[in-house]
Amino acid sequence: MKTFLLFLCSMFLLACNPDYLDLKRDKSQTVPTTLDDFDGLLGNSMTMNQSSSHTLGMISGDEYEVHDASVGLVSRDFERAAFLWQPDIFGNAESEDWNGAYRRILYCNIILEGLQKVARNETNKVRYDRIKGECLFQRSLMFFNLAMQFAALPADKQRSIYGIPLRTESDPEQKNARNTVQETYDRIIADLLEAESLLPQEGFRFIELIKLPYRPCLPEFISFLKITIVLLPIP
Repeated sequence: MKTFLLFLCSMFLLACNPDYLDLKRDKSQTVPTTLDDFDGLLGNSMTMNQSSSHTLGMISGDEYEVHDASVGLVSRDFERAAFLWQPDIFGNAESEDWNGAYRRILYCNIILEGLQKVARNETNKVRYDRIKGECLFQRSLMFFNLAMQFAALPADKQRSIYGIPLRTESDPEQKNARNTVQETYDRIIADLLEAESLLPQEGFRFIELIKLPYRPCLPEFISFLKITIVLLPIP
């Protein structure tokens, strides 16, 4: 009995050791700290290429049509509701376009915060800048896609307060109010222009996945933003 009590006491003391709480159980709990770690996150195709905020935009566009007889074959409820222009698209479900975009933004913020703790030097500066540029471009693109779907139009002055939450930190406890439309597009353009100054001439991972060079793409994106922000007419 005495031996058993000693065993219980030792386990209790071990459990109370604050260092025990800092132990990492597996690799999935490792905080990314190196350029290799950051490249690993950027190489996560499911999050950094497929998770996005584009589905509803494509459905509401004119890239393709779904005839009435085929609408019932659309598997996901929110997509079918969007094709039918129903007033309540999501019902009680979460928006995959919203969650997917902010998931990618979270990855970008984790990397950008991690880069602040890595010394940039002559040896790593090209890779360092490329990683930072990729993150800024990805975040800018996701903010833009979110704004196109969930924010008011830039020229609609009566609804100028309805931008999107601009999450620029990885802290899950951070609470973000909705930013204004002006603040939303200011952030999109700022991230994009900083990305342009950092990314290499050859292209980078995200654009390479769809076989397009980066540099010719950027001026078109900026021009589209300027047209959207300045010239978009309101009926």
